[in-house]
Amino acid sequence: MDKARTKIDELIAECLVQAGLILQEQLEYAKRQQQKSGKLLEDIFIQQGLVTKDKILYFEDIVTLPLVNHSNLEMSGDSHYHNLNYLISAKSFLKTLLKIIFFLIIAHLTTQLLQRFTHDFPLRDSFVKLFYLDGELNFPSLYSAFALLFCSLILSVIASIKKKQDDIYTIYWQGLSVIFSFLCFDELASLHERLVEPVRTTLIQKVFFTSRG
Repeated sequence: MDKARTKIDELIAECLVQAGLILQEQLEYAKRQQQKSGKLLEDIFIQQGLVTKDKILYFEDIVTLPLVNHSNLEMSGDSHYHNLNYLISAKSFLKTLLKIIFFLIIAHLTTQLLQRFTHDFPLRDSFVKLFYLDGELNFPSLYSAFALLFCSLILSVIASIKKKQDDIYTIYWQGLSVIFSFLCFDELASLHERLVEPVRTTLIQKVFFTSRG
C-alpha cells in the first residue's frame, strides 16, 4: 500500500468522523483491524456496513482534489495560491439549523400571544411582524433566503468538482445551483407575492373575455 493512498484513506476516515457518519470508537476499531489485515480503512468500513461505497467515493473526491491541486502548485513553484479544504459536520450543521428554526417558532408564538392577549404598546405590531412566519422581509424570510443561498453554493461546489471530472451530469448540478439562486432572490425580493395579483387579474380577464366570446 503506497503512502499517498494511505494518506488519502486516513483523510477519508477523518472526514467520515467529522461528518458524523462513523464514531471515533468505530474508527479506532477499524484501525486495529487494519493492522491485522492490511486492508484500507474505507474497505473495512464498507465490510462492517458503516458506510456505503457511494459515500466513500464522495469523500474521496473532496479529499483527493485539493491534494492533486496542491501537488500541481508545488511542482509549478507557484506560492501565490493556497488550497483551503473545509469540512462541515452534518450533525453539527443540522443541530445549528434546528436551533435557529426552534428559536424562530418560539419567537413567532410568543409575539402572536403578545398581540392577542396584551394591550397595545409601542412597537408591538412591528415586533410581531419581525417574527411572523408567514410574513415577508423579516427574520424567518431571511433565514429561508440564506438557507436557499447556502444550498446554491453547495450545488455550485459539487458542479465545480463534477466539471473537473468531466462528469456528464455537470450541467444538471449547475442548473440546480441557478434554480436555488433564483429561489433565494425570489424570497428576498418577494417576487412571487408581487406577481400574484397581476397574474390573477390577467387570468380573470382572459376567462371573462373567453366566456363572452
